[in-house]
Amino acid sequence: MTRSFTHGDVELAYTVYGNPSDRPLVLVHGLGADHAMWRPQCTRYPDEGYFLIVPDVRGHGESDCGEGFAIDDAAADLAALLGEVGVERATVCGVSLVGVLSQRLAIDHPDLVDALVLSDTFSGVHGAVARLNARGSEVGLSLLPGVFQWKIIESHFNAPEHEQLREYFRTMLFQTDPSVLKQARRAINRLDCRDELDLIDVPTLVLVGQENGKWFVELARETAAGIDGATFEVLAEGSDPSNLTVTPAFDDAVLTFLKNTETASG
Repeated sequence: MTRSFTHGDVELAYTVYGNPSDRPLVLVHGLGADHAMWRPQCTRYPDEGYFLIVPDVRGHGESDCGEGFAIDDAAADLAALLGEVGVERATVCGVSLVGVLSQRLAIDHPDLVDALVLSDTFSGVHGAVARLNARGSEVGLSLLPGVFQWKIIESHFNAPEHEQLREYFRTMLFQTDPSVLKQARRAINRLDCRDELDLIDVPTLVLVGQENGKWFVELARETAAGIDGATFEVLAEGSDPSNLTVTPAFDDAVLTFLKNTETASG
């Protein structure tokens, strides 16, 4: 059942799964999605001993946006959510473009994060190809947001086994305010926390789908290199978001990492 709370002037929605006495794990969805993006993990992870806290990021799903989308505000929402649920520290897993929120949370609120999983994301857009892709997305969202997003969905999830993914993101396309997508994409494109990654002092796993393209894989690799002791893994045949496109491989990597961090801390 979806719950809600108010942070500042914004009402935010979230869902929890599992036993509150188990290890808390926050799952942060990607741009243009909502908490339902984590359905496969919400089915499996509670049985593995994890209490899942799954928000709708501001401006997505059932969460309000307020006066606009800013990375710092959205990260502060996550910090407030942990207080709302009564969790002192949690492992945070962020996937896709909005995975940058997980980095921001770990940097701004280090006392709240005990481990970090980052998938199909980056810490700063740089380099000619990356900037061209980012700028093209902004222009597309500004001129023809619905058409642009649908073309991306069709081309990205074009395999027969991705039919359910196409339908999910198609549904979300019509539910998400185009202005929010544009604001969020612009904020993400302008984010650059590469010089702050050394402030992240918790066990970190960085995953990236191989099919995202060489330039995207290198951005993810750079993120891992900037975090002391981070583990980096490329998921064969995976693409953004890897938790849905290569679910078994994603889950195996994440659950192995989580078990290892439990052993290390224990």
